[in-house]
Amino acid sequence: GARVRVSAFLSLVGELQPRSLEQIELQPQSLEQIELQPQSLEQIELQPQSLEQIELQPRSLEQIELQPQSLEQIELQPQSLEQVELQPRSLEQIELQPQSLEQIELQPRSLEQIELQPRSLEQIELQPRSLEQIELQPRSLEQIELQPQSLEQIELQPRSLEQIELHLEQIELQPRSLEQIELQPQSLEQIELQPRSLEQIELQPRSLEQVELQPQSLEQVELQPQSLEQIELQPQSLEQVELQPQSLEQIELQPRSLEQIELQPRSLEQIELQPQSLEQIELQPQSLEQIELQPRSLQQIELQPRSLEQIELQPRSLEQIELQPRSLQQIELQPQSLEQIYSHRALIYVSECRNTICSYR
Repeated sequence: GARVRVSAFLSLVGELQPRSLEQIELQPQSLEQIELQPQSLEQIELQPQSLEQIELQPRSLEQIELQPQSLEQIELQPQSLEQVELQPRSLEQIELQPQSLEQIELQPRSLEQIELQPRSLEQIELQPRSLEQIELQPRSLEQIELQPQSLEQIELQPRSLEQIELHLEQIELQPRSLEQIELQPQSLEQIELQPRSLEQIELQPRSLEQVELQPQSLEQVELQPQSLEQIELQPQSLEQVELQPQSLEQIELQPRSLEQIELQPRSLEQIELQPQSLEQIELQPQSLEQIELQPRSLQQIELQPRSLEQIELQPRSLEQIELQPRSLQQIELQPQSLEQIYSHRALIYVSECRNTICSYR
């Protein structure tokens, strides 16, 4: 009976609007959808109340018949028809809910809502742990500040920038949030008042205290950090200078090399460039014997780092030695010291003679 009523209804519609029927006839796909969707028909058949309303309310039918626009929508949108026919209230709700349409149409404002939601910003501001992590990593900040290329990339991406600029304008118009970030003295105090960690890493104040007492060496440290680093970081070179036992063994165990030293004044010049060792060798012949006969004293001299620290920490004495060639001339013009080196045995013989003379006296 419901199918007969639907066919009668379609015949009425065909009599009133033959064009809409042609459209329905020319659109077999929509009819197939209607025919192949028995569930929607079952809903129509099993809902006698809606049919009774249609039967008992012919005025609503007239409204449907006299509204060809709605029929066109029904003909051209068979899927929406079912929704319109079966759920007219949902359409009214959609039509009467302009807010949802605005949200769908104007959904760039959702970002603005995120920006304009100061609660989310307060949550970010009230989470100092994340900020402290960013503040306590100055290296990452320096990299961000010192990497203009990344900024240029951000500047050269105008699409994201437009969104960011629209958000930045709001952030710029809200100087309070910036002031809060700028006026957070606690985070700044942590950065400013933590010079100890930076000094320990960068400036190592322990070494600086020793260097601060020697302003001349400071200049060298400031102007020639590479040479100092090489000297400080290359203990092998110091060990070679301090612990060159091979050269000592050659001098001690190879007396012929001494003769070569005596006969080769060029090597003496090399020794003359070390006036401290020369003075010890020339002016202290006893120390020579101790060095030759007591190699253990050499180890004590080599293993006494305090004297080396004094030499390293007193660059002025080295500069005086290097800048005073007169002392070298004095050493070169002292033939007595050379005679002592050349005629060591004669000196021993003279000392024995003096002892015998003293015994006679």
